[in-house]
Amino acid sequence: MGLIDMRLRFIAFYGLALLVFVVPLYAQEDRNPGQVVKNGLGMEFISLPSGEFLMGSNAADTELACALTKNVKDCKERWLANEKPKHRVKIDAGILIMRFEVTQSQWRWVMGTTWQQQRDKQGKRRVFFGLFEKNRSLLGVGDDLPMYYVSWEDANAFVHRMNQRNDGFIYSLPSESEWEYACRAATTSLFSFGNKLYLSNGNAIAENDMYLEKVVKVVTYSPNAWGLFDMEGNVAEWTADMYFESYDTLPVDGSPNLSKRAKHYGENVRVLRGGGWNSSQFNARCARRGYDSEKFGWHDVGFRLTARKK
Repeated sequence: MGLIDMRLRFIAFYGLALLVFVVPLYAQEDRNPGQVVKNGLGMEFISLPSGEFLMGSNAADTELACALTKNVKDCKERWLANEKPKHRVKIDAGILIMRFEVTQSQWRWVMGTTWQQQRDKQGKRRVFFGLFEKNRSLLGVGDDLPMYYVSWEDANAFVHRMNQRNDGFIYSLPSESEWEYACRAATTSLFSFGNKLYLSNGNAIAENDMYLEKVVKVVTYSPNAWGLFDMEGNVAEWTADMYFESYDTLPVDGSPNLSKRAKHYGENVRVLRGGGWNSSQFNARCARRGYDSEKFGWHDVGFRLTARKK
């Protein structure tokens, strides 16, 4: 066999090996949940797999949830009704979601303001029969801590600034079905890590009523199965959705509910997910739905973004 023939066979053999072994690895990586994608600002996103899941709670779920709380008001049917009916939702491919909540340094890069300025901007809010409560002060300051004192309108201003960058992605707040899908990460338990919350799992009030009373760095705790941090605790997170008292007639295709509803205190209310540093186990569950005025940002409220490639 001549030298040229040997070289041709060598090239053919390794070319075939490249096609058989290397190319499928890259193809699999594109479909692999947990793949990290960075944008031009270095923000890290996780690629979510497409699929279907059961969103919300049924009677068995709420029985487990109620065993976590000492507050009997939590388990009144009118408070649990907003998690029902449990229903199947389809999530399409191509959705990226931030690995962790928008940090204070990321907020400054995009918006140019600090958490102190955000707090002062909020002022006082009505809480009960004309009484007003002032926002708290220092709950944690640092580049790697989540941004808080962010209203829904502020979060959308951040989204608008990000989309103005025209960096190849379309940014938005997650729909609440996208958020719950990401929180569950293919699990069916109350939390992504089981049916109880401990201080080792997330920054919220634990079983023994112990909690940290502050925000912590966004990668302090272990991620869920899809590589997402702080889906339960640290700060509650805004979604794109208008709040309704149940899932009846709401979208089942992963899109947000943007229908108008009756206002609370004359203001539109939006869905909050995930609970914050001062949330009970009951209120930090993947299925739990909170809400607040879209105009106000509280001391335990932040957000994370979703993105889609253009």
